[in-house]
Amino acid sequence: MSATTTTAAISMGLQGIEALVAMTLAGKLATLNTTVQSSLVGATTTAEVEITKLQAALDSFSTSTPMVGTILGAVPTMLRTLGLEVPSEEQVSTHLKAAIADVVGALQTPAAAAA
Repeated sequence: MSATTTTAAISMGLQGIEALVAMTLAGKLATLNTTVQSSLVGATTTAEVEITKLQAALDSFSTSTPMVGTILGAVPTMLRTLGLEVPSEEQVSTHLKAAIADVVGALQTPAAAAA
C-alpha cells in the first residue's frame, strides 16, 4: 500500500468519525437547546410571579403599618420637590418585567419564541 493510499484511507476514516461525532453532538445539542428554552420560559414566568408577590407584600406591609405607609408616600414627594424623578412602584415593576423579557428574548431561539 502506498503512502498516498494510506493517507487517503486515514483521511476517509477521519471524515467518517467526524461525521459520526457531528451527528451525535447535534442530537445532544438539540436536546440541550430544548431544555434551555423551556427553562427560560419557566424562569420568566417565575420571575414575573415573584415580582407580583413582592409588590403585593410591600403593599400589604405599608397598609398594615401606617408609619411605613406614610414614609413610602412622603419620600417620593420630598425627592420630587427636590427636582428628582422618582418612578412609581408600578413603573419599577413594569421595568423589571420588561428587562427580564429582554434578556430572555436575547437568549431564546426564534423557533422557541414563536411557540
